[in-house]
Amino acid sequence: MTILIANIGTSDLAVKLDIDGHPYYLPIDFLAEPNLPQKVAELSPELQAIWNSQNQHLQSLLYPKLGLTSTKQRSRDITQLLLENYEHWQSRLSFVRIFGVINQAKALKATKAYIFVTDQKGEKMPNGHDKDTIFLYQLLDRWLQDKNFGLTLVAKTLPGDKNANDLESMLDFYETALADIRQTDDKDNCLFLASIKGGTPAMGTALQLKAMDTGFKNIVFIDPELSLPRVLAGEPSECKLTMYWGQLHAQKYRTLHLLLDRWDFDGAIAVLKDWQTTLSVLPSSLASNQISELSERQTTAIHALQLASCFFNFDRLGAQNILSHHQDISSLSYLETDYESWLNLLSHCQIYWNLEQIANFLWCLSSFWEDVLNYLIEKLGGSRYFFGNLDDWQLDKSQLEPELWKFLAKKDSKLNNWDFAKDGYYSMRMKRITKRYLVRGMIDQQNKNSAAGKIIDDCLKALNYWVDKRNDLIHRVKGASKETMREMLAADRAARNGEAKIACEVDNLVVTMKTLSKAVFDLLELPHHPTVSPEDASPAYIYSEIITFVEAEIRL
Repeated sequence: MTILIANIGTSDLAVKLDIDGHPYYLPIDFLAEPNLPQKVAELSPELQAIWNSQNQHLQSLLYPKLGLTSTKQRSRDITQLLLENYEHWQSRLSFVRIFGVINQAKALKATKAYIFVTDQKGEKMPNGHDKDTIFLYQLLDRWLQDKNFGLTLVAKTLPGDKNANDLESMLDFYETALADIRQTDDKDNCLFLASIKGGTPAMGTALQLKAMDTGFKNIVFIDPELSLPRVLAGEPSECKLTMYWGQLHAQKYRTLHLLLDRWDFDGAIAVLKDWQTTLSVLPSSLASNQISELSERQTTAIHALQLASCFFNFDRLGAQNILSHHQDISSLSYLETDYESWLNLLSHCQIYWNLEQIANFLWCLSSFWEDVLNYLIEKLGGSRYFFGNLDDWQLDKSQLEPELWKFLAKKDSKLNNWDFAKDGYYSMRMKRITKRYLVRGMIDQQNKNSAAGKIIDDCLKALNYWVDKRNDLIHRVKGASKETMREMLAADRAARNGEAKIACEVDNLVVTMKTLSKAVFDLLELPHHPTVSPEDASPAYIYSEIITFVEAEIRL
């Protein structure tokens, strides 16, 4: 579907007059254009003479037939009289400029046209404005109907209290009018064509700016090219299609950048798919190798963003599936191969903290707290203490060294009283504190880096208060925020809550998590991942790398 949006002006209508025995079409009120003097100079001497004396011809040949005096007349009055005597003048009318626009729109399968018109008749101007186009529009509508042109016109009339020469006023009017059009007609496969010729300069500027700014999915501009010989012959203007490619691409890129700044991968995917739809419905005359190449690169960027979305939703199987089906992002496959869920959770916490999404931060903190322990148990060889799949966390007492068992049993009274012969394996699922003791015991037993081990244990203790308080914070009347976190911590410390006493300060939560993470790498003698850098702008695990990849793909 294609829809035209256009201004209309007095230069659009020409009337056929007999001048020295030859028929010429003269505009009823041709307005100046920047390149008009050059165009006049290019005419033959004969046509120059006719063009330069068109006012005299109108006054002597047209006005008397309309019952007007032979002085300069208002175009509003001229078009009203032509409309009232339409049958007499029909065959002598030609909409030279706007009909070229309409022809181009029809060639692109347009079925509807919104035409912006003025009718400023009111208290301030009881006779209307000299150049009002309301009757001009009605003439055009009737003229097209007589030709069975198959185009439905819809008038968008400028309110009488709006100054058509005031840019601010016109920006406000066009923004509202175009938003209404977009609400009604802007579907994914709809191409909008905009023509800014006609109307006042402020109207043309406003239509151009707001057509690009209002958010149409697919917008192309039609520019009728001025040809004075064609005007004088009553022929429609030839038109050029313009997309303002650089500005539209920059606009999409800015939107995409804002979404990625907020880690909104699904929103970014929607923007890119919308941009692809725009490219797919462009007229063939606007298609280019550059656009074709961009569409391919957008597809690659979408695949990368889908990968990010899977990781962000902890869907590793989905990430594997995307990588296996899209070779264009094979260079990102290492993100899945080297994936560590605890680092993913750390990045989530950092992201949610910066976005002030505290409820999301708190549940990620709880998951991070335990996932660090799961990671350490596995890396320290603790899998041997559990029956079957480590994910089931079925503790097998027979596999524990005596000293380690004695340490764990002392710390967990329920474990100490567990009858393994009668009750079977002891489930450590949801036993995060016992896991912490197991890690501590394994570090001591293996004579690992004691300094790093102490930092890990101290950080876990400092974070534990917030893990315990997650539900209380989320379900408070005031909700979860950094401020309610401070209030809760202060109240619990005043009540001499032991956990609150050793809890880390609200503003140090992310720093404490990164300190814990660095100690994990130190304990395992692994290089630090950039994500654990104490800098606020440290890269987010997985996601910063994908965003860098996406931005490189879509930047022209």
